[in-house]
Amino acid sequence: MSPRYQPRPDPAKVYICTTSGSIMRHGTEVRLHEGQRLRGDHPVVQSCAEYFLADGEPVPHALAAVVARHDAEQPPQEWDVQVVHEPQVLQAEDVRVLSRDLTVGIGAGRDKQIVRYPKGAVFRDHCELVTAAPDAFEPARGKNGRWR
Repeated sequence: MSPRYQPRPDPAKVYICTTSGSIMRHGTEVRLHEGQRLRGDHPVVQSCAEYFLADGEPVPHALAAVVARHDAEQPPQEWDVQVVHEPQVLQAEDVRVLSRDLTVGIGAGRDKQIVRYPKGAVFRDHCELVTAAPDAFEPARGKNGRWR
């Protein structure tokens, strides 16, 4: 994508080609190589200025202008982070902590899996596992009423 208006290159500066390709200019095939360095008074730089940037200028990304315009049109954010679903806030009373390592058979028949949960793993209070093995769990509050 080349801009509609491109100022004439300064003959005293060095220019770097931003793209590779072959174009026809004034009936002559011109081959451009990305990274090619030419002086501003070179005929290729003068006739194909849209493919060159002055040495030291940042190379713009093709969609940078579109992204910048979109971002400028957006109202300022009023939040710190964005998520898809509203998170559920849990209280310490809503969870239980494993008081020992626990090996659990999950599933039925041939599809059964064996999973080992370490001491300190946290589960919801109404989880099937907490109901099945209540003696393996303790409340989530530790010293001073804080979470473990």
